[in-house]
Amino acid sequence: MVIIFGEPQNYGTPTTQSLSFYDCSDYCYEMDGCLAVYSANVSALECLMFQAGQISTVKELSSGGKVAMKMNNSDATCPSNSDGNSDTVIPLTTVITQVTAESSCSNTYGGVLSGLDTVSEFDSVVATVRNGTLNPSFSNYSTVGYWVNGARKTSCMNLSTRTAACNGTNEFVFTDPLLSSSPNGYIWGTHQPSGYNTNVSNCIHLGFNTTSGYTIGTDDYR
Repeated sequence: MVIIFGEPQNYGTPTTQSLSFYDCSDYCYEMDGCLAVYSANVSALECLMFQAGQISTVKELSSGGKVAMKMNNSDATCPSNSDGNSDTVIPLTTVITQVTAESSCSNTYGGVLSGLDTVSEFDSVVATVRNGTLNPSFSNYSTVGYWVNGARKTSCMNLSTRTAACNGTNEFVFTDPLLSSSPNGYIWGTHQPSGYNTNVSNCIHLGFNTTSGYTIGTDDYR
C-alpha cells in the first residue's frame, strides 16, 4: 500500500469501517477487491474503503487526511502511471458474452472490465494467456477472446465511410477509471476495428488463435 496525505475526488459509494486508518489499510491489503482507503482523521476509528472501480481520482495534500492505495508493483518504487494498478486475466471454461463479463466484474470483483492503457499492458495479457490461461476446451473455436473495456460511440455507428473522429480507438468510450485519455494499448488486428458501418459491433475483445495461441489483436465484436 502507498500512503499519502490526500483525499478522494471522484468516487462512488465506499464502505465505512470502524477501524483506525492503519488497521483499515492492512485490512484492505488482504482483500482482493479493495483498492484504496481514506480517513479524514487518522486518529479516529473510521475509514472509507473503496473497491476496484469505485474511485478514479485522488487529490494529494500536504497535511490532513490520508489515502492508502494498493499498487501491483514488485519493487520499492512507485509506478508513474496506471501500469502499477491491478488488472487480472480471469480464466474461464466456457465462452460468455460481454454483458455477462461486465456484470461478473462488477458483482464478483467490485470492478470494471480492464482497459489496455499501454503496450506493456497489452503484452502482459498476451503473456498471461500464452502461459496457460487459454483453456483447452476452447479448441472447438478457431479464435477466442478476452473482453476488455470499451463500447462503441453511437456517433461511430452506421457510417458509410470512416471519419477522423471515428478512426480506431477513438471510436469507443471507456469506463475503466485508470485509463489515460488516449490509451495506446489497444493493438488492433488487421483491418480492425471494422464495425463503423454497422450498429452491432460495439464491444472489444483481445483475440487469440486457439491452435497457435498467438494473439490476433484487439477486435470490435458483438
